[in-house]
Parts: sequence; C-alpha cells; structure tokens
Amino acid sequence: MMAYLMKTVQKRKYLIIFYMGVLLFLLLAIVATPLTIRHGISLTPTFMLEEEILETVLIVILFGISCFILRVFSRTLYAYEQAAYKANEERSKLIMQVGEAFRYIGTVNVELHAIESIFCDLSRYPRTNSEFQLLVHNYASKAMTIARAPWIVIRIINRSDGQTLKEHKVVRPEKALPSIAVGNRAMLENRPLKGVLMIVACQENVDLMTAAVLPKMNLSKQERILITAILNQIEIHFVLHRSGAFNRESQSIQLRS
Repeated sequence: MMAYLMKTVQKRKYLIIFYMGVLLFLLLAIVATPLTIRHGISLTPTFMLEEEILETVLIVILFGISCFILRVFSRTLYAYEQAAYKANEERSKLIMQVGEAFRYIGTVNVELHAIESIFCDLSRYPRTNSEFQLLVHNYASKAMTIARAPWIVIRIINRSDGQTLKEHKVVRPEKALPSIAVGNRAMLENRPLKGVLMIVACQENVDLMTAAVLPKMNLSKQERILITAILNQIEIHFVLHRSGAFNRESQSIQLRS
C-alpha cells in the first residue's frame, strides 16, 4: 500500500513538471507570435489575412490549447488525489485491523492464562477443612480479579431447604463489603437482585447451588464463562470434600502400607 502511495505521488510530480513545461512552451509561442509574423498572408488573389488578425487567431488557438491541457491536467490530478486519499484510507484501516488483531491476541493470551490457572494450578485435592477453605479463597480471588470487582461472595446453598452450606467472602484492601441482604430463596428462584450481580454454576442435577455475588457491573461473555468455570470447580471440590472421598483414599493407602 505504501509503495502504491509513493508511486502515485511520483506520478503527480511528473505530471506537474510536464504541465509546467507545456505551459512554458505555449507562453513562449504566444510571445514569439508577433515577432515571427511580420506580414499578412495572402489566402486568395483577392483576400489577404492581415497581420494583426493572424496574430490574434494564433494566440486564441494557443490559449485554447492551454485551457484544454489545463482541464486534462486538473482531471488527471484529481484522479491521482482520489487514489492517494483511498490509499491513505486503506492504510488507516489496515493499521486499525492490525491493532485490533494484536489486542485480540493479547486478550486470548490473558484468557488462556486464566483458564490454565483455574484448571491446572491445583497440585493436590483438599482433604481438610482448612485446605478446602484455602482453595475456595484462591478461586474466589481469581473470580474477583477477572471481574475487576472490589468484593465477591461465594455461597453454596442446599436446594431442598435453602440453607447455606458454605459461604466465603473476599474483599480487596481498603474496600468494604456493603450491607446488602441477599436471601437464599431469592437466589434459588433467580429473582432480580438490586445492586448486585449473581452468577451461578452450570450443574442442575445436584442437590446444591453454587453462586457468586458481585457488585452490579457489565461483564463480557468471556468473563462470565471464566467465572462460571470457577464456580463449577468450587462445586465439584465441595461435593468431593463433603463425600470424604480423599480421606477414604488416604486411609486405604495407609492400610496398604
């Protein structure tokens, strides 16, 4: 595109030089006309073209040629200007597209890193309540970072009686958790909550619901997906931890040893 733009500019430059040369030649021809024509020209034995008329006719012809060349030059110059303008527009569009592509690549890299931290950072499953509490805290902090929220509340609710099975709150330093009453029944029934945003885990065939409560904000589709994935992980680990599967596995290993 830049090569085409430079080529167009060079053509305009050559066209201007050519036009100025033609104008200079016509100017010299007009100035020299009275000097070269000293006498009239006899067209017929009875009709003679006077010197002044001949000079005027030649000057008018040369002036007409000059006007015609100027018109052609103007049209050609306008065409080159339009081509240069379009080339510049295309260049600006390409720069914007490249910038958007780099921003998109950066966003994808950030999302891949977030996904990796959600699914691959856990080296061992929690076996004690303190380990599970630390796991929920880490997941909640990641969800709060993704949402760029000042606070987040993770709540696990029993679907049958509406009781809270687990709740964990994370608040950024120098921020405070607002006194907003969010009832479990309203969350289970998915009622609109004033001033807060609720995101729920995907699974519906379990006896509990895991939800994240954040300040009311606009989240992108990708951000909601990542937070939902975090809630799914918390719910899976809670079910495993509640069942005591890893405690039984530990006891079985000790018995075999």
